[in-house]
Amino acid sequence: MNSKAASIRTLLLWSVVFLLLVATIAIPGLNILTLHVLLVPSLCLFLLAGWKKSLITILLCLAIAAVLLPSFWLITVVAATVIPAGIMALVYKRKNHAPLAIAAGALTILAELVLILGLAKLLDYDPLGFMKEMSDDWVNNLPASMRQGMNTDAWIQNARLIFPSVLITISTYFAWITHVIARWVARKSGMLLPALPKIRSWKLPRSLVWYFLVLLILQALLKPEGQSTLNIVVMNLFPLLTFLFVIQAFSFLFYMVHARRWNIAIPWIAFALLLVWWDATLLFTVLGVLDTAFPLRDRMSDNS
Repeated sequence: MNSKAASIRTLLLWSVVFLLLVATIAIPGLNILTLHVLLVPSLCLFLLAGWKKSLITILLCLAIAAVLLPSFWLITVVAATVIPAGIMALVYKRKNHAPLAIAAGALTILAELVLILGLAKLLDYDPLGFMKEMSDDWVNNLPASMRQGMNTDAWIQNARLIFPSVLITISTYFAWITHVIARWVARKSGMLLPALPKIRSWKLPRSLVWYFLVLLILQALLKPEGQSTLNIVVMNLFPLLTFLFVIQAFSFLFYMVHARRWNIAIPWIAFALLLVWWDATLLFTVLGVLDTAFPLRDRMSDNS
């Protein structure tokens, strides 16, 4: 009886949370925060209340959402969150492996984004055109002295070229943030979800160094203003690999702090430096490449 009552409470609690998020997704400004946690209610329902009850509850919530939301696209976005949440819950229950759950969630979100964009294209809706209108409105509201040199056409053109890498980054980010929040919620509810490995143990495959070097050479040879297929591939892969090597650099810093028993604040200070001085990306990228290509950690362990 207690178990049944607890299950009902869980269904009611996350149904209310789901509907509250639905109510805020149409509010400008607040909807940015809502998007960060939109997958969490469905994931928590799947994890805590069972598949059958969760699906019925989510379908009822979606029916209410269809009444509350004024836009077909908002309803589509809300409904699309259910599938990656279900995929992540399935991986958690069967494999109990956090990186695999995040990867599965990210790939599902990416596939859904591509499908939604394809549907938008069929319905003659241009998301980037909408972004351009918003950018133009924002720029036009700035003082004349600040508007000089701002070219929204160039921004949107660049956005079109790097759209694949943007979609991959967004998908991975939302899968990761969903894992972080859902793990905290599950722990509060007495369920332990697997954690990601400690950052100091992260290590990229050495083959990525060669791919990165090839991209560097191609970037030096290709015309910056070119829009060939090769140009677009390089423009999308280069920032992704750079981002991975920056993460690898922080992994090395955390390992170094752990191995040498230095102050844990060191990698966080480095992170703050990166936030305020974006040119430091080059330094961290080089460090990440060196850590991946050479056995720096083994030498550090030998000397410690």
